[in-house]
Amino acid sequence: MGHVSTNDARNPIGRKLPLQQKMENTMRFGAANFLLLLSLFLYVCPINLGFDTQPFALMLSTLIVTFTILKTKKISMNSNVFVLFLMFFVACFFFAINANKAAGLRSLAGYASLFMVTLASYRTSRYIKTTWFNFAVYLYLSVGIIQLTVDKKFGAFLLPRMSTSVERGITSLAVEPSAYAVVCIFMLMINDFLLATGKQNKRKYFIITLLLIAQILVTLSGIGLLFLTVYLTSKVISILLKDGIAKHKGKLIIFALIIGSVFASFRNIDSLQRSRGGLVLNAAISNPKLLLIEDGSIADRLTHAILPIYSLSYSHGVGLGMGTWAKYAINLRSYAGGFIEIMGQHATLTVDRIMSGWGTALYELGSLGFVYMFVFINIIVAGAKTKDKKLAMVYISSGITIWLLMFMSIPLAFPLFSFMMGMFMYETGKRAIENNPNKI
Repeated sequence: MGHVSTNDARNPIGRKLPLQQKMENTMRFGAANFLLLLSLFLYVCPINLGFDTQPFALMLSTLIVTFTILKTKKISMNSNVFVLFLMFFVACFFFAINANKAAGLRSLAGYASLFMVTLASYRTSRYIKTTWFNFAVYLYLSVGIIQLTVDKKFGAFLLPRMSTSVERGITSLAVEPSAYAVVCIFMLMINDFLLATGKQNKRKYFIITLLLIAQILVTLSGIGLLFLTVYLTSKVISILLKDGIAKHKGKLIIFALIIGSVFASFRNIDSLQRSRGGLVLNAAISNPKLLLIEDGSIADRLTHAILPIYSLSYSHGVGLGMGTWAKYAINLRSYAGGFIEIMGQHATLTVDRIMSGWGTALYELGSLGFVYMFVFINIIVAGAKTKDKKLAMVYISSGITIWLLMFMSIPLAFPLFSFMMGMFMYETGKRAIENNPNKI
C-alpha cells in the first residue's frame, strides 16, 4: 500500500492509516508538545548544572532538526530562519576567536537556541495540543498555591536555585518571582495566539488569562507588575491600530479597570504596600530617579540594556566578543558617563552574563546584532499584515511586549522567545499559502 494522507483517513471509504504513518504522527505530536513543555518549564532541573535556563529545549530541538534532515535528506526553512542559520555560523566564528571558551559557550548556546528552537517550533508548532498548554498553566498555579499557603520553598528540589525573601512573592517552578512573572507574560501571549488561531475556546481563554494575571500579582514582583502593564498597554495599542476605539470601548474600559485596580491595591493594601512590588511602585511615584540608583535589580536590568548600546561606538561596531562582559563592563560604565555611570555603580558588572537579549547580541556581535532585531521585526510585521484582524492584533501586542522584554530581562537562550518566533512564522506562512495557493 502506498502513502495514505490524513485526509484519506477522514474520507467516506474510511481507510485506516498504515501503522508506520500512525507512529510518525505520534512522534510528531509527541515531539511538538514535549518541546512546548520544555520551553514552558525552562528552569526545572533537579540537578544543578550551574545555570538557570536549562538546555533541554535546545537539545530536543537539535534532535528534531537532525531527525528531519536524516529523514527527508533536506531541510526546509523560510528566509527568516535561514538568516538565523547564517547568524549562528557568525556566532560560531566569534566563539572560535574568543579566548574565554568557558564563558563564551553559554553565549553560543543562546545563538544556537535562536536557530534550533525557532526552526523546530516552525516545523512542529502545528501539532501543539492546547490541553498541554493549559496543563502547564494549571501546574504552575498549583505549585504557586502550595507555596502561598503551605511552604514557600515547596518544589525547590526541582530547581537549580530558588531566590525569594519575606517581602518578595512566590516563585512556583521558576528560580525567582520576576522569572515566574516573565513566564506568565509569555503564557498570556501564547494564550492570545491560541484563541486567535481557533485552538483555544473563549471560555477557557478567559479563565487562563485570569489565572495567569493572578499568578503575576502573587509574585509581588515590581518587574512583573511593570511587564503586566506593558502587556496590557500593548493590547490597547493593537486594538487602536487595527480597530480604533469605537468598536472596543468595553475592552478598553476593562483593561483600564484592571490596571487601575492593580495599582490601587499595591498602593493601599498594607501587605501589598510592604511587598517588593509595592515598594518599587511607591519609589517610582515619589522619586523615580532615586529608584534607579537604589534598587539593585532595576539598576541591573537597565544598565545591562543600556551599556551594550554604548559598546557599539566603544568597539567601533565590531563587538566585544562572547563572555567578556566582566572584562569590559566597568570601562563601558565610565565611557557612558553621567547618570548611566552613577546607576551602573549599583549594578552587577562582575559576571559574564548580560541580563538583556538584544543587549547581548549588540555587545557581543556589534552591528551584526541588529540582524536579530530585524528578523524579529520582519516576523511581527508579516503577521500584522494578515487579513485576520484578531490574529494581526496578537502579532502587534506580542511584538511590542516581547521587544521590550528582550531589552530588559530575557536572555537569548530563553526558549519561549524562539518558540514563539517559530510558531508565529509557521502561522503567517500557512495563511499566506491559503490566501494565494499558487504561491508556494
